[in-house]
Amino acid sequence: MSLRKYLEENKIDQIEDDQEFAEAEYDAVQTYCKNCAYIITDDDFDVIESRGLEESFINWKEEYEERELL
Repeated sequence: MSLRKYLEENKIDQIEDDQEFAEAEYDAVQTYCKNCAYIITDDDFDVIESRGLEESFINWKEEYEERELL
């Protein structure tokens, strides 16, 4: 399943409250990426970029890789 579809199925973009939306979007993207072991498609990364979460993705991936090395 693509990130775009995952967000659609979880109805993230339908959340009206800005704070609730931001938290749900952040958590959903992070959960999706974690479930994929941070191996994502170009389209998934485009979605992450369009939502302004590319720096978060890079940090999550680095933290994940560091934990995997332990």
